[in-house]
Amino acid sequence: MSSSDADTDSLRASVLASFGGDGAEQAMASDELLRHLAAMDAGATSSLDSVRAMIAAAGSETAPDHTQAATLAWLDAAFLLWHRDFPLEPPLETLLQAMLPVVAAQALVDPAFMKPGAHPLHRLLDTVHDAAVGWQPELGRAGDGLQQDLTELVDRCRSYFDDPDLSFAELAADEEIRLNRAATRAERMNQRLIEKEQGRVSINACRREAALMINRHLQEPLPTTIIDFLKGHWLDSAQLVLLKHGADSEEWRGIQSATEQLLDSTRKDGPEGDGRRQHLFKLVSQLPRELKRYLLSLQHDKEAIDDTLGLVEYVHLRLLRDDDIDLEQAEPIAVEQDPGTDTAARPAIEEGHWYALSLDDGLVRGRLILDLVEEKRLVFSNLAGGLAASLGYGELEQMMASDRVQHLVTGSTFTHCLTVAASEQPDTATAQVPGESPAPAIAEPQLTA
Repeated sequence: MSSSDADTDSLRASVLASFGGDGAEQAMASDELLRHLAAMDAGATSSLDSVRAMIAAAGSETAPDHTQAATLAWLDAAFLLWHRDFPLEPPLETLLQAMLPVVAAQALVDPAFMKPGAHPLHRLLDTVHDAAVGWQPELGRAGDGLQQDLTELVDRCRSYFDDPDLSFAELAADEEIRLNRAATRAERMNQRLIEKEQGRVSINACRREAALMINRHLQEPLPTTIIDFLKGHWLDSAQLVLLKHGADSEEWRGIQSATEQLLDSTRKDGPEGDGRRQHLFKLVSQLPRELKRYLLSLQHDKEAIDDTLGLVEYVHLRLLRDDDIDLEQAEPIAVEQDPGTDTAARPAIEEGHWYALSLDDGLVRGRLILDLVEEKRLVFSNLAGGLAASLGYGELEQMMASDRVQHLVTGSTFTHCLTVAASEQPDTATAQVPGESPAPAIAEPQLTA
């Protein structure tokens, strides 16, 4: 036997050793066996049992021989392992189960099928599984395209029984193109989600820092008008200064200085008599220009700027006239706790991998796309690139400890199951699978790079 033949038969000996103990002595005619496979119910889980049932119903004396029976039993076992250890959502599981008759037919007529990865159907089913691992009915219209595509794909594959010249290589190539296009669209949406989440983190951090800066100046009684100004447009503007220029900028130091001057202008302590009046007059003469410079939240509304500064200037006018002004002790601006102070460690799961997350409102399939270190939070996207879940380190760690997180393995899952099913220990489908390395904290089938 040539090395080429040996490669082609790489699983044949194992299949016959594991499943070859049952079958007729004489081979069943190939065309008759294919007719029975073509007549199988789309949801049948055993090609061998289905064929034998149809033979019995027809009263035929023929039966699959040892090799044919072993091949069908092997594929039945491979499909069982595939659905058990690498499950998809039920609608797609049903669709892919309908591929069993076609796969069985190819295993019987094409010797290359016995070499893992050599037949186009191996690649096709591996690719389809990878594309569908994140699909859920809850995606609605966003997931309808994939379900419709797979429905049409299965119908095209099953047309082999009417068109034996059907090219599975062309089908696999065409399907890869379609699925790659869908994946590209999803990646664009993923990138938008990443940018949105990163922007939200920046906004929250800037708002927190701006609020803390203003709260430091709300520790003394102030005129109500000034409190409203500080907690309103000034807070928004301070946040924008941080977003636009950063905490190390001259602009951020400038708005802090302007805040100090504003509070200084409202204090009644300091120099008495004309000295105090001159000090206040100097402050209120300079302040409007400084305040206007940093009122970024109103920069496109001149009338609003004038109205806002007019209220502040009226307070200054009353102070210059020594009017009695009621002072109020302001409540500090509510500030969320800095998530960066959380002591939870990052859970040991990997970006780019898919996970089944058992949340309080149901199961979600999500792909880890972003680690927000600043918030100690992990972001998962769905198949369409939208937000599936956003979980803090601690929350996710607790879910993992209670087995509410499952790694969804991708890679050459179907090809892997063909190899495992051919062994004498078909329950070991969790052995290593080509394609991807899983998160080490979750006991799932391991994939080699």
